[in-house]
Amino acid sequence: MEQNLKLIQLHLLDWLVIAAYGVVTFGIAYWAMRNVKDVGSLLVGKRRAGKWMLIASGFAGGTNANHPVGTAAATYQNGIPGMWITLSWMLLTPMVWVFPPAIRRLRVVTIADIVKMRFGAVMDWAFKLVTICKIPIAMGLGIKSAALVLEVMSGGAISNLVVSLGGYDRVEDAATIASLTELAAALFIAIPTLIYTLMGGIIAAYTSDLVQGLLIFVLSFILVPFGINRAGGFDGLRGKIDMEMTSLFSSLPGEFGFWWVFWFTVAMAFSMVIAGGGSALAAKSEYYSRMGVIGTIVKRFCTIGWGLVGVIGIVIYTGTTQESLLTEDAGLIFPLSSGDLLPVILAGLMVASILAAVMSSLDAGILAFGGMAVNNYYQPYFVKNASAQHYLLMTRILSGLGLTFGIIVAWSVKDIVYFMTIVEPIASLTGVPLLLCLLWRRMTAAGAVASVLVGVPLFLAVSNTTFSIPFTEISLFKLFQLDHLAHAGFGLYGFSHELISNYMNEEGMITSLPVQIRFPLYLLPALFMAISVSLLTRQHNQKSVDEFYCRLDTPVGEEHKIRDAGFTVDHLERLDREAPEIDLGKSLRSNRLLFVDLLRLPKLLKSGEAKLSDYRTDFIGIALCIVFVVFFLFGVDVFTRWLFQA
Repeated sequence: MEQNLKLIQLHLLDWLVIAAYGVVTFGIAYWAMRNVKDVGSLLVGKRRAGKWMLIASGFAGGTNANHPVGTAAATYQNGIPGMWITLSWMLLTPMVWVFPPAIRRLRVVTIADIVKMRFGAVMDWAFKLVTICKIPIAMGLGIKSAALVLEVMSGGAISNLVVSLGGYDRVEDAATIASLTELAAALFIAIPTLIYTLMGGIIAAYTSDLVQGLLIFVLSFILVPFGINRAGGFDGLRGKIDMEMTSLFSSLPGEFGFWWVFWFTVAMAFSMVIAGGGSALAAKSEYYSRMGVIGTIVKRFCTIGWGLVGVIGIVIYTGTTQESLLTEDAGLIFPLSSGDLLPVILAGLMVASILAAVMSSLDAGILAFGGMAVNNYYQPYFVKNASAQHYLLMTRILSGLGLTFGIIVAWSVKDIVYFMTIVEPIASLTGVPLLLCLLWRRMTAAGAVASVLVGVPLFLAVSNTTFSIPFTEISLFKLFQLDHLAHAGFGLYGFSHELISNYMNEEGMITSLPVQIRFPLYLLPALFMAISVSLLTRQHNQKSVDEFYCRLDTPVGEEHKIRDAGFTVDHLERLDREAPEIDLGKSLRSNRLLFVDLLRLPKLLKSGEAKLSDYRTDFIGIALCIVFVVFFLFGVDVFTRWLFQA
């Protein structure tokens, strides 16, 4: 790899572009720092985030550095269908429109507050344990991806620094140098992000997301014209790749086929309630909380650029010296293409864009970890009645601890694409009961705990790659005739002998399970346990359950109803001793939410408690989202087939 790195060198002008990005970011943090006086302003900006901040958050905050790097790696290995590793979120666009107002109505500080209120102490601890582990892992994946880009595009500058400071011999200490280089690159990214996030909090994060979003959009397409030019124009691309790899809708039974996309999307639906709910808590109003959908839509256009980088790389690097390097680690395709194809200044802009991508997600992760650590561990169990300034200080300290864990994870990650299929659905482990309780009021704490107790061990088991499963000696297909069911059209799980054989080694051992088998093996039992146990048990604490649904049924702007029912209006009052101001101007667009009333809708309509016109905003948004998704996906498929097929 060292020889290839020497071919890539950032010019002084590139470093100036990167420095300019840093100056702008810290300028924003300094500006926002003046308003950070307590935990409420640090974590949720006193719930004053407007539509532009939420649009930027929906775009930049949900776009980590592992998305361009991982998507390009997936398309380099699998062709255009590899885009589904991030494009699957597109299918959930209608959900991004309808569920954030429900989260905003709950008026909590963190998602863990929702779990504790609705399910009690046992589920609260289970959720906090899963989430407190998940956040650093997700941050680590982003840091790893950005560090890889920085390491490659710096032309070996970071490894040279490690050698000079440590006095290492490049031959004898090659493994040590490589490891310390990864760590140095990770620190180069993580430390500045931590500083500006803790300075300006969520307002600095969302404001910088506006700048970072523009940079991310640039990086998503900047490589494509240079790659097409290197390939010899459009004619140079066509006919060079198997036809099956040029269509978005793959008929292959393995990676990124129909059942892969189906089960990955199902897992993301459960994850979204947790992963996508945080920004809604900072929104000025319920209507503004929906604005993240616009950022999500823009982000899906960026997926096209990321995916094309990988597929174009197949054409331009096949038969070159870089091919063996990319065969060993497909995650290098994005940084290698960037350093190889981009001219001066644009190369620096690419590095700045990747830094923007990781920083825009890291800042949210840093604040989420610190917020949960203080609001859900430190304040209720250790120091209950400290000053607002004390809780602010502890939030900053514990946020730094979470990022430290993320750096450790980044240092240990190897396969970015496979790791993404593990990290992305982790939130679904606790997302199953959380989504159910928003939709189904019969859900109980016992059902939630049972779901997690079954789902977590199964998830760990099916995601484990350190052991092998004998396939030829004890064949599940022979025992249950799964081959026959699959070919008869009942292959709900994506099971088939042909599919499994793709994941076998020469000894007939299964070393990893594909997504379309792995995900249903933990999701379906978790869902079954949540529903069945809930039907057999009672609510853990009727008063806290009543508070949960009182909040959920009370629109933002009508907080007196919560106070009249005997409950605290806003959870921020525990940490800041004052409630945030309410933006009445945009709060009362509708008193009812389709997401909250969905399963009760026939009963509500029949009793006259609700009418269809109450959900006008929901219905219009859902219709527009569905139309967009259909036209977008088929447009991508037509475009990519035109681009690559002779």
